[in-house]
Amino acid sequence: MAEVAVEMKVFVESPEHIEDVKKALTDTISNIQTIKEEDVGFGIKLLKVVFLMDDDGGINEVEDKVN
Repeated sequence: MAEVAVEMKVFVESPEHIEDVKKALTDTISNIQTIKEEDVGFGIKLLKVVFLMDDDGGINEVEDKVN
């Protein structure tokens, strides 16, 4: 079985909570390679999270955990 790199964009509702969201992501998703902050505009930020996972099609489980 191979591993694939997945990039997920997570919009943060409030910039004050960005560090809390980062911690929650690292607690929820294993094999995180990078987390980068990006400004969208008007004070809105998103996190680009890149992580590795098996290619068995389990991305829906990760999305459910993040939501």
